Parts: sequence; C-alpha cells; structure tokens
Amino acid sequence: MTQRIRLTLISVCLVALLTGSISIYYLKTEIEKQFQFGLQRADLMKSLAADSVARSLDLHPSIPIPQALLSDSDLADRLRTIMAVSRSLLEITICDNQNRVLLSTDTSRHPVDPFPADYPDYGRLASQSYLYEKIRVLRDERTPKYYQFRAVDHRIHSDRAGLLQLRFPAAEQCDQDAGHLDSRPV
Repeated sequence: MTQRIRLTLISVCLVALLTGSISIYYLKTEIEKQFQFGLQRADLMKSLAADSVARSLDLHPSIPIPQALLSDSDLADRLRTIMAVSRSLLEITICDNQNRVLLSTDTSRHPVDPFPADYPDYGRLASQSYLYEKIRVLRDERTPKYYQFRAVDHRIHSDRAGLLQLRFPAAEQCDQDAGHLDSRPV
C-alpha cells in the first residue's frame, strides 16, 4: 500500500469520525431540548391547574378540602379545559399528602382511591436521566409507557389537609410522521 493511499484512508476515517461525533452531539442536544420543552410545557399546565385549584379552595375556606374541591362544580370543567388546550395531557388528578385521589378529570379515578404508584416520574426522566435512557424510552414500540409529572405547588398548600399534589400522567412518543422527536406530556 502506497503512502498516498494510506494518507487518503486516514483522512477519510478522520472525516467520518468527525462527522459522526458532530452528528451524535446534535442528536443528543435535540433530544435534551425536546425533553426540556415537554417538561416546561407540563410545568406551565401545572401552574394553570394550581391556579384553578387555589381559586376553588379560596371560595370555600371553612370547609374541608375534599368537600371544597367537590363543591366547585366548575373546577373539573376548568381542568378539562386545561387538558384540551394542552392537547397532550391525559388527566389531571389532585391528591392529598397520603396519595389519595381528591379529584380527577379521569372518571375511572374516584375520591379516596389511591393514586397508582407505577407511573415513573417525568421530571426525573427529562432532567436527570442519561441519553441512553431517553433513547430507550423513545424507541420502545410496545404499548405506550405513561409518566407522571408530580407537582406540589405553594399556592395550594393548606393547613387543612397538608400538601396537595397535582399529577399529570404523561407519555413519551416519537413522532415519526413529522420526522422529529416529540417529547410531550400526554
């Protein structure tokens, strides 16, 4: 093998290595960006839902929280409107500090039922997991895996019932039709 062929092969390998490294960097950056966007959107929906819950609790300050939430007939409709506007939330569930459902937009969840503990945390996935975990979630083509965005908001903290939690079950999906990754709370 002549020196010219050897130098050509080395330069081709270096270009391929450099191109691959840059592509991996941009892929990692785009995946991180999409997950962070999904987390920010979930946080925005949490703020809207927390405002609605706080408003309902302020209407009835003298009665216990579960009854205050149930007595506000517009609360469930406001939460459903938030879900419709988001176009990606599956449900909004309000739980007490013992993880019991107080109110949910999902009709299969009833007050006092325990909220399922098998939803992994979306915030941890989006902020603290490694790239290979995110890619594994995006590539999993079995049944959808749902995540929850657990939000404890200071506006709905109450001495009457400890701390209320808003829970947003979410799903990670890969939007193959659009040709891009779509990390969204569902």
